Amino acid sequence: VGGGGTTYSNVLQTLLGENYQVLNAGVGGETTYTIAARQGGEPMCLKNEVTIPATKTAVTVNLANYLGKIISPLKQGGANSINPCHIDGIAGTLTQSNDVYSFTRSEEGESRTVNANTPIITNYMKTQRTPYAMIIWIGTNGQYDSTEDLINQYKKMISYSGNNNYVIIGMHYITSTYTVGVRKEQEDAFRREFGTHFLNWREYLATHAIYDAGLKPTEEDLQAMEEGKCPPTFLTDSVHLNATAYTLLAKQIYNILSNLGCI
Repeated sequence: VGGGGTTYSNVLQTLLGENYQVLNAGVGGETTYTIAARQGGEPMCLKNEVTIPATKTAVTVNLANYLGKIISPLKQGGANSINPCHIDGIAGTLTQSNDVYSFTRSEEGESRTVNANTPIITNYMKTQRTPYAMIIWIGTNGQYDSTEDLINQYKKMISYSGNNNYVIIGMHYITSTYTVGVRKEQEDAFRREFGTHFLNWREYLATHAIYDAGLKPTEEDLQAMEEGKCPPTFLTDSVHLNATAYTLLAKQIYNILSNLGCI
């Protein structure tokens, strides 16, 4: 969103070259637990008992995770990382319309009653569980109670991925709740937990980024940087980045992957 067709993932693909494949599983507007559910670190489950009919007829399902957190995928895309999915071994498709979720089996078979808390195994969980490297950029849309909670979600996603090749990207947006001071406290916690796997994206934007881009900062940019905020030059609104910023982000990720020995 906001990059005019340029995303950090397609820039990263160019930097890595044809020997690597960059898969973009990002979906706009999703909360942390919904992202973790698609990835598998904190799987989504059936909130209630459901009877899946023998025919390919849609059945309504309510989604949550084991912690009781509501899961809301497919609001702005992401079908490829969800479908085809499996419920109790039955393959099918999960769809959403007006916040109502339905599951339709792919092939006819015997009717089956499935217990509450049965996990929904997403396509991402089956095909991308152990990627060569995982880039996690979550938190902008909330659903974490504290920095500790967010770190715990990161750790579950990393554990589920099955390897130690990962990059955690910090959040750059500032609000009356998530002030620069709050962000710095989060970033210090992320750095302690994840070390060189963590990219302090806000700090980079507020310091070196505009010069690395070869740009002359405006007065508004300099004021924002002095306050520890992202320069307006890199934003299309209060949150979303432009193509220049996404290009810089891809380069930072590339450098971290290189320093970690992933490439």
